[in-house]
Amino acid sequence: GRYFDASVVLGRTQEALQWLHVRFQRFGKQSLQPALTLHRALARLRRHSEGIGILEQAMKLRPDDSELTLAVVDALATTSSEYWPRAQTLLDSAKGSVSERGWNESASQLAVVQGNWAQGLKFLQELLPRSPLSMGLRERIAELIQEVHGEPAMIEFWRSAVAQFSHYQPLIERYAIALRSRPLEEIEPVLNQILETNPENAWAVRELSQ
Repeated sequence: GRYFDASVVLGRTQEALQWLHVRFQRFGKQSLQPALTLHRALARLRRHSEGIGILEQAMKLRPDDSELTLAVVDALATTSSEYWPRAQTLLDSAKGSVSERGWNESASQLAVVQGNWAQGLKFLQELLPRSPLSMGLRERIAELIQEVHGEPAMIEFWRSAVAQFSHYQPLIERYAIALRSRPLEEIEPVLNQILETNPENAWAVRELSQ
């Protein structure tokens, strides 16, 4: 990534691309990274079909690499609608051989890029009982809830999380952020809850003083 970016800036794109091709040819069977790096470089140059071809080659070299399969699904999903059927086929074939979280996250992304926000939300919500304190997962769920159901539902999602995990500071802070567009009387008790746990929280102090 950084090597290729620097080479582009220096006007040595073709040289860098050739090096990435050689690296893939030499090490593509041992690791998925050379294929992913080469694909990203080709995608940056908008040589999408060539990049997808590299990923297909990589899967032939590493047919049992489930992580690679999901990476290819993600790449196909975000490249062009012409690749969506292939992405769905690969996703279906990977079910049961990859982690539930990895599969659901890829399935969610594929659904979202196809405009099926509600289905994308459902895939992520299935993961929440096993990862209730994953802020990254909750952030993505909240974003989709807002798209599908609107801001009040998104705020309720954070309120419910804080009610369930009332001492988990990152959740309380995120709930307060979700309330920033609401009247002060709604956000003030949440900010005070933050300060009860951490009186030195500069952000909460600043928000209360406005």
